[in-house]
Amino acid sequence: MSPWDRQATIRRYERRFDAAEDELALIDRLGTPTAVAVELARDYVASPPPDGLPEIVEAEDEGEQLSLDQLVMETEPQDEAGTPESAPAGGAARTVYWVFAVLIGLPIALALLVVGVPFAYSGIWLIDAVLRTVPRLLGAFNLVSDVLLLAGAGAAGLAAGILLTWLGIWLSVSLCKGWIIHVILALDKRLRKGKGAA
Repeated sequence: MSPWDRQATIRRYERRFDAAEDELALIDRLGTPTAVAVELARDYVASPPPDGLPEIVEAEDEGEQLSLDQLVMETEPQDEAGTPESAPAGGAARTVYWVFAVLIGLPIALALLVVGVPFAYSGIWLIDAVLRTVPRLLGAFNLVSDVLLLAGAGAAGLAAGILLTWLGIWLSVSLCKGWIIHVILALDKRLRKGKGAA
């Protein structure tokens, strides 16, 4: 696809997702990314470049093509600061959103981080209990079968402790990371909607 057709297609799908009330239902309707790509490739007919758009210039060092956004910015009328005149003035709104995202999102992220602490603490406590008691009890038994049974129970206790500790750490990190990514994606979606409205 030409860069302008590719960007137009991406923007068309972005608008569909922004307008959708249920994104999961839209994803189900669209099908897999591979099916969408095959359908787009099958129906693709190249369009001429937009008027005033300079030819694609390849970067000499990396061999990458300039994106459509960079090319359009070169052709748009710009003010003295070098920013396009049509660019929305959303700097203040973005700052306010980030302040609220940090003020609200950070305590929630810390609360989600604490969710896994009981599991991790239980795992560490179990490991400590096994390491303190099993060696002392091993000397109290004379039969090899009893010693092996106690060693097996100790190994099972260590495995359970390690599993609980890992579960606690994984749960905390996953929940916290998921929340942070959700906040960032919400910001990105809100800013894209703001640009679309402007």
